[in-house]
Amino acid sequence: MTLKQYQGAPGHPPQHRAALEELKKYYSTTQIVELTHSVGFSNYWNRFTDILEIDLEDQASVDKGKHGAVIDVDQYVDYMSTCWWNDHTPGGG
Repeated sequence: MTLKQYQGAPGHPPQHRAALEELKKYYSTTQIVELTHSVGFSNYWNRFTDILEIDLEDQASVDKGKHGAVIDVDQYVDYMSTCWWNDHTPGGG
């Protein structure tokens, strides 16, 4: 398991406030909540499947993913803006 320091300790102040302030420069509160939820769930799921040694996919399926496509960043942001972030303005604005 990983070690998570939830509270500051002598010589080790908590870092979450600084990280949150940095996120607020780029994302709305709703987006931060969605991002936190997604990351937290992925963390949970990875730990759950690792501990139980669950293979999520057979090797043939894994091998198919080794040859991914190149994605244009602007197209990705536009796509995510319309479906995930519920911002239907092209360019995410």
